[in-house]
Amino acid sequence: MRLLAAVLALAALPAAAEPAVKIVAAKEKGWAKLVATSATYEIQSDAESKTLQQVATMLEDLHRAFVVTFKDRIKSEEARELLQVRFYKTRKVFLANMQMGGPGGPGGAAGGPPGGPGGKGGGPQMPGGGDGGPGGYYDPGTKTLHTGLEQPAGDDWMFVLKHEATHQLLHNRLSIGGGQPGASSAIWFNEGFASYWAMTVWKGKEIVEGGVMKKLLDECKQMESSKTLVPLKTLIGGAPNPMQMKAYYSEGWALCHFLRSGKYREKFAAYLDKERAGKISWDDFTESLGIKDAEVFEKEFIAHFKALK
Repeated sequence: MRLLAAVLALAALPAAAEPAVKIVAAKEKGWAKLVATSATYEIQSDAESKTLQQVATMLEDLHRAFVVTFKDRIKSEEARELLQVRFYKTRKVFLANMQMGGPGGPGGAAGGPPGGPGGKGGGPQMPGGGDGGPGGYYDPGTKTLHTGLEQPAGDDWMFVLKHEATHQLLHNRLSIGGGQPGASSAIWFNEGFASYWAMTVWKGKEIVEGGVMKKLLDECKQMESSKTLVPLKTLIGGAPNPMQMKAYYSEGWALCHFLRSGKYREKFAAYLDKERAGKISWDDFTESLGIKDAEVFEKEFIAHFKALK
């Protein structure tokens, strides 16, 4: 309980100044040249110390906002140890150290990188490059986040870092994710919420969430106009479908934005409890959020993202 209290006390502080970060030379021989340690993270990297400081600051701010927002759902055993991060300066080194296959490997368990279950292809906001690899991934088997500066297709490394860091926070702070995709935790929620929370920022003492990820919004609007949106009952309650990965990311992000922006916000925590318990069916979803008319709910959802800019 003491560690949890310390985590919550730290998280309650405003993100006004850079967090204390100790950066030292790596002791073990290998790809990593530096090790940065902050209040919550241990980051091994071959990037420059200035970049490492920036990475640690971004992660601490994201963690602080997460813990403040969901503190009532965090248990003491979920705040025991430093969160592990491997941050690579080059794409070549990232790919050389990527752990393929097995639970939590790229495309393996929920919380891995974009791509179909068991695959390693890229998703809409983090597409695979010519090498076929992801831009980053969280490995729940080792509880380690892997990503780097060089991103395929010119993607934003900061967004990828925070997307994967959110997977890590869901798993290590709320016990959500880490199992077979679509079995113990919903794919649409894991990927959608990771993109949603990645846009969260601090403005002084205020947490501001709900930033718009334009690429995902454009995809939702394009699918809606072309009548290719996946119906919510299928997206949420259907069996995992690799052909729906685009929808898991874009519609998942839009749905999380909808749930956190309006009348369902107060009931969002009830759905988190369902996710934690592995109860991720359509009936679990509607029950936790008090949805009485699925058709009306879907129309409200579509109207919500169509109004976003």
